[in-house]
Amino acid sequence: MDLRTIPANGLTADPTLPQRGTPMMRAAAEFERMVLGQLLRDLTAGTLPGDAATSPFASLLQDAYAAAIADRSDLGIAESLLARLGGTGGGR
Repeated sequence: MDLRTIPANGLTADPTLPQRGTPMMRAAAEFERMVLGQLLRDLTAGTLPGDAATSPFASLLQDAYAAAIADRSDLGIAESLLARLGGTGGGR
């Protein structure tokens, strides 16, 4: 899979959501990367032969793939999280 072919869409164009550089948007984008990383781990569980499956480098590769996919696609996980939290600080 060549991740360079995935178009880079940016994170949000919705003016009601926080802008890209805000702490809320960065946290939501990081959460999206974590969700994708876990999804990739679950999808690839048992597919790597022998010690490669438990290698620390396997999780680093999955995290790198998750970051590339999240940065280059518009999955909407971060935007949905921000919309659900109301686009504000969320926590008290």
